[in-house]
Amino acid sequence: MHLFEFRIREIPVHRPNSAGLTSHDGDRRDQFVDGWRGLFHLILMVDHLPFLLPAASMAFSQWFEPLGYVSVAEGFVFLSGFVSGLVYTRVLRGHGCQAVWRKVFKRILTIYACYVSAVVLLVAVAKSCGPCSIQWGAWQNLLDMPLMVAALKVALLVYQPNFLEILPMYCLFLLSVPVAIRELEKGRYLTIARISILIWLAAQLGIRSALVGILSPWVTLQTGYFNAFGWQIVFVLGLLCGHKTFACPVAWLPANWKWTTYAYILFLLLFSLRHQVLPVTVWQPLVDRSSLGPLRFLDFTCVAFLVSSLRDPLQKFITWPVLTFLSKHSLQVFAFHLFPIYLTALALSGAATYSLPGQWLVTLGLAGAAPLSLLGQSLVMAFCLASLCLIAVLAKNLKAFYKAFLARCRNRRGFI
Repeated sequence: MHLFEFRIREIPVHRPNSAGLTSHDGDRRDQFVDGWRGLFHLILMVDHLPFLLPAASMAFSQWFEPLGYVSVAEGFVFLSGFVSGLVYTRVLRGHGCQAVWRKVFKRILTIYACYVSAVVLLVAVAKSCGPCSIQWGAWQNLLDMPLMVAALKVALLVYQPNFLEILPMYCLFLLSVPVAIRELEKGRYLTIARISILIWLAAQLGIRSALVGILSPWVTLQTGYFNAFGWQIVFVLGLLCGHKTFACPVAWLPANWKWTTYAYILFLLLFSLRHQVLPVTVWQPLVDRSSLGPLRFLDFTCVAFLVSSLRDPLQKFITWPVLTFLSKHSLQVFAFHLFPIYLTALALSGAATYSLPGQWLVTLGLAGAAPLSLLGQSLVMAFCLASLCLIAVLAKNLKAFYKAFLARCRNRRGFI
């Protein structure tokens, strides 16, 4: 069994059998895929905590990207493409191309609203509560602007702050899905792959910087860290795999031991280069993370293939209910994961030491002039990780309330 045997709750996956008929696999989500996405959220939170956890961050920095030139960002983008390939292929076959466009625009609107709300609300809270120990980086300019100006720049996507800029990038990728799915239905896998590779090559040659420079006389753009021209290749790879999985009645990845051996060899080689096991200096553009350099993309492809081939032994370890629960509300968890970080940093600032909660923080070694104790760092990490579950619970309840509200409005309209 491979990763690419997938079932999703929203749209039942059906695959043609050998006789040309269709078979329904039910409406159950794939716990394996959900588990990985939930785990990515926990890792992402830890990656964004170094300024609060100095001792822990020292250890994390030594093992950042432990599998080589691979991070959770590639996993998020790939799974987004993979699920898109499954869902929108099902919609296209069942309801036509117009339905795909409607569903894509609805999803883009949801992501956009969540992104703008999260950024503007965090800026508003930070302006109200005051500065804290967070190294804001690109956020600092937003904090220095009037709130309405900052909100307008965020809403127009001309200023995309760190950590959340992947959401506008995902919206951009979704715009290509209806056309890509239509071409994949015609069997034009190589055509889509070639176009994606050409765009990716343009990213390596600096097309984003050139476009920003061309537009600079009219508008100042802050496009964030991730180069969409480069990262689209991971999304497209997931899209191709999702469509292929939907279309094939059986697992389609090669199970030949030779392919697995080649993947292991490449993985070990790149792992050794990343962690300097081999005394070789790698040319930085080959492993650039912003534009997704060639070796980085190759490394992710190997890791994804190996994880897929090891699905059965990994299944029981990755399908922990907490992880799958986070995945079911992935958009909201990701968009609002910076709030517990900010609130924690604010609580640990000097202003907090004058309040009663602040005195308890000092007693526990969580605040004051001295660096965080090991106990304090552990409590901070536990609080921030637990906050992800709280965000997921809130998202679940808000979704339920919204659905009940819509149902009541429909019933009232039908009664009238």
